[in-house]
Amino acid sequence: MVIRESYLAITNGDKSAAILLNWGEQWYKYKLKARAQARAQNSTKKAHGEAADQDEGLWIYRSATEIATEDLLGTLSDKTVSQKMKLLEQLGFLKLRNNPHQPYDRKLQYLFCRANVQAAVDAWAATRTKPDLDPAEGEDGGSTEEGAEQPEPGTGQKPEDNASGSHSEKLPDGNGSEDNNHSEKLPDE
Repeated sequence: MVIRESYLAITNGDKSAAILLNWGEQWYKYKLKARAQARAQNSTKKAHGEAADQDEGLWIYRSATEIATEDLLGTLSDKTVSQKMKLLEQLGFLKLRNNPHQPYDRKLQYLFCRANVQAAVDAWAATRTKPDLDPAEGEDGGSTEEGAEQPEPGTGQKPEDNASGSHSEKLPDGNGSEDNNHSEKLPDE
C-alpha cells in the first residue's frame, strides 16, 4: 500500500483517505490509457459506418466492497471506503455519482479530480521548508573552511543553485516517466 507524504498532508493526516486518493490516481492513469484505446476503436467503427460503443469516460465503476477486498486486499473495510470516499468528495479530490444510464444501479462511480489534487499538492509543497542535509560542524569528524560552500554530492551545485528542492516527491507524468524538476505532477487528461 502506498501512502504519499503529500496525499497524507492534503487529507489532513487521514491515512485511509490518503490510500484511497492514491487508489484514485492509479485508476485515473488506467482510465487514461483505456480512453486512448477506446477513442481509436470508436474512430475505426465510425469510419466503417458502425456505432461508436466504447466508453471514453474517466469514471471508475467499483463498489466499496470491490475496492476494499479486490483493489486494497482488505486493508480497509468497505464501510471505511464509503466514508472516506465521501470525505474525498468534500475535499474536492473525487466526484461521486450514481450510474447515469441505469438508475436502479446503486453502485457509485468515482471521478479523480486531477486538477484539484494537483493544486492541493502544489500548495502543500510550497509550504515545505528545504531540509538541512548538511551535517553540523564536527558531526562528520572533519570541518569545512568557514564561509566556503561545498557542492552538493553528485550534483556539482552549491545548495542555493538547487532551488527546486530535491526533497519533493515526484509523480510520474502521463507517460510513466519521472519529472526531473522535482515537483509533483499528476498526469493530464
